[in-house]
Amino acid sequence: MRYHVFYSVFTILLLTSCRDPIDLTFVAEDVKLVVDGHITNVRQRHEIRVSYSSGFTDDGVFVFNPVTDATVRIEDDLGQVIPLTHFSAGRYLTEVFKASADRQYRAVVITENGRFSSTFQHLPEYKETASVTYELAEREVLSGNRIVNQKGIGIYAHLSKVDAPVFYHWQQRHYYVYEALRYAEIIDPIGNRFCFVRDFDRIQLDIAQKVPGGSPGLVELDFFKPSGGKTWHEYAVEVVQLITNSESFEFWEQIQRQTQNVGSLFDPSPSTILGNITDEEGNGVLGFFGVYNQSSDYVFFNNCELPRDFRSNLPSCPETQADFWRRRKPCYDCLNQPGFSAQTEIPSWWRPIVPALGTSSRQPCPGPS
Repeated sequence: MRYHVFYSVFTILLLTSCRDPIDLTFVAEDVKLVVDGHITNVRQRHEIRVSYSSGFTDDGVFVFNPVTDATVRIEDDLGQVIPLTHFSAGRYLTEVFKASADRQYRAVVITENGRFSSTFQHLPEYKETASVTYELAEREVLSGNRIVNQKGIGIYAHLSKVDAPVFYHWQQRHYYVYEALRYAEIIDPIGNRFCFVRDFDRIQLDIAQKVPGGSPGLVELDFFKPSGGKTWHEYAVEVVQLITNSESFEFWEQIQRQTQNVGSLFDPSPSTILGNITDEEGNGVLGFFGVYNQSSDYVFFNNCELPRDFRSNLPSCPETQADFWRRRKPCYDCLNQPGFSAQTEIPSWWRPIVPALGTSSRQPCPGPS
């Protein structure tokens, strides 16, 4: 069976500004190993993803090829080894640790096809704490075959003035509070009423940008209009800011250039971009391992804080008679709300919710109509 292979490990990138291209190799092979991951100066579990390049069959069926039995580790320049264990679908996780400024690190992946390792990487010297805000905005967007004005919310990163170029990489995750309006209509046990849901309607957006020295900046990371009642109680955007290096940045720029050449990441790709990972004979594989400075910031808003024409309406919740089916519907139990994840516990980083959810004094503001 023939596969139309594309580089699926990275999400959509938006890159700006011009620079001399790094000397990355392009090859046109169908299936290659893909290794993608990074560690940071934040004490947490870090992730490396390992797979073979994936794509669609002639019948239009997507085939994902995770590697689940590899040996994956991180080594520093003194020989200390940090092992990773397989979590799911080719995702390998470290134990909790953080990168040290006085050490260099590389990723090592061993599969049945050989041993692969990255070049040694170290933390960038420059550090900056992420500062993110939102603003109400209006944009011209394409709707069908015509341009219309759409009101929405812009997410912005505020950058400090620096003497030399800084390479940034931002990642976003969107969350909201979902209420199961019919939670009390199921018993033994009663349904869960409020959940904090990580949204998958908003893709994880990766943006990389080089900011020249001497110029502070304001970077628009996203523009969107929430729908489906997601601003009814609380909406949150988490922005993770990574300060990278020129090698990593040039790699991501090459990804963007190829994306533009072939139409999209989901089109058949005529060539492959090789990063800083090779086998023992020096042959490159797809992907990049980096060591970055990380910080996070959050913005919150809800219907009460937005003008009426920026708000979203709570969706209807049709009644279901059978208790068996009620337990599987979100409006009876919020843990069933579709998304990357849903939990009843308030995330540690969430702002105080006053009045508290479910109290009689809390009256959510109505939607636009």
